[in-house]
Amino acid sequence: MSSRYDTRAIILGTEAKGEYDLWCVCFTERFGKMRLLAKGARKPASKLRAALQPLSFSHIEFIQGRIWRVVDAVLQNRHEGLRANAKSMRSALAAAALCQRFCEEKERDAVLWKHLLEVLGILNTSEERSFISSLAYYHFLWNLLSRCGYAPAPEELKKESPAALPFVMSLLTESLGSIETLKLDTREQGELSRISRAYLERAIVLVS
Repeated sequence: MSSRYDTRAIILGTEAKGEYDLWCVCFTERFGKMRLLAKGARKPASKLRAALQPLSFSHIEFIQGRIWRVVDAVLQNRHEGLRANAKSMRSALAAAALCQRFCEEKERDAVLWKHLLEVLGILNTSEERSFISSLAYYHFLWNLLSRCGYAPAPEELKKESPAALPFVMSLLTESLGSIETLKLDTREQGELSRISRAYLERAIVLVS
């Protein structure tokens, strides 16, 4: 008899399989990243369909067999607010892509789970302010790099980008809610973007 599990999950991404099935990559509260097959989920009348959309927050049940398979899913939050805001949607999808690339399968990470819920929550409720969307993404990026061992030591970062150091340290040490009021001028925003991109590219090379 197959073992049955349940957990809360964020759907990171999906991929069609055959005519009606769906591969789902989820970041789950209890088990970390999981790749699960949802049989018949692409049928118009499937009860799984709404709960397995990318960026949805759902309660899922799955069984362990030769293939890990979703057997039930209940939508908790579709994050309609961020879907209505193109900038927030891009930032949310970018955060989900980071999880897919850097998180190991079946490794629970309660801290990263908290960060992911937090960034989606901010993006879902923030007003049309493009920098808040970027800041939410940077907060998630730097905390993920730190969790995975790819964030630089402060001394290294100070040598490479003294201007970005205080902002990166704020991203790493403060909650996302507390840094919503962080003020950066255009030059500082550009430098934070540059150094974030540089360390992300280095991390990608290391995991490739």
